[in-house]
Amino acid sequence: MSRADKDPGVDLGGYVLAGGRSSRMGSDKALLALGGKPLLQRVADAVREAVGAVVIVGDAARHSGFGAPVIADEFPGAGPLAGIHVALKHSTNDWNLIVACDMPGLTAATLHGLARIRALFPAADAVLPVAGGREQPLCAIYRRRLLPTIESALEHGNLKIMRVLEGARLARIDFPNQEAFRNINTPEEWRELQERASETTS
Repeated sequence: MSRADKDPGVDLGGYVLAGGRSSRMGSDKALLALGGKPLLQRVADAVREAVGAVVIVGDAARHSGFGAPVIADEFPGAGPLAGIHVALKHSTNDWNLIVACDMPGLTAATLHGLARIRALFPAADAVLPVAGGREQPLCAIYRRRLLPTIESALEHGNLKIMRVLEGARLARIDFPNQEAFRNINTPEEWRELQERASETTS
């Protein structure tokens, strides 16, 4: 099999962001269990299946039991941009799938589809899904060459991902399944998710 015929997913690094403070939830979202499996485990398994490997960006004391290496933010308290930064700094891959841990609707099939679409945009700096009219920077593919831009932004206190990416070449891909990218932030959203999950299994 030639390199051109290879599955595009095998050339991607895979990272799951689990370092958030979960302040609105009141407890670590990564450890909340849905269907007997923590959200972090669900997303890490999907990333691993989609691209072949996964690294967790989080706290080794809390997130080391999920069968993946754990690396820590170098800008603690700086939000998800800091997670993207350390993922790109750690990676040896040109392209990297970086996903937040609080998207329980994500599947390996969705992520694999994103990885395949990425191959259509070789000049892009990042490939972002768009669902329900909203860009999804916390389930996206980033090129390692964005690292200096992101690091400079963090050093200057600029933490909004889309603002930092304003000068980058972005490929935006429409995804019809909004539920795949829905994240969980509050106890109310968590209860609603659990109720929906119990209805589908009853």
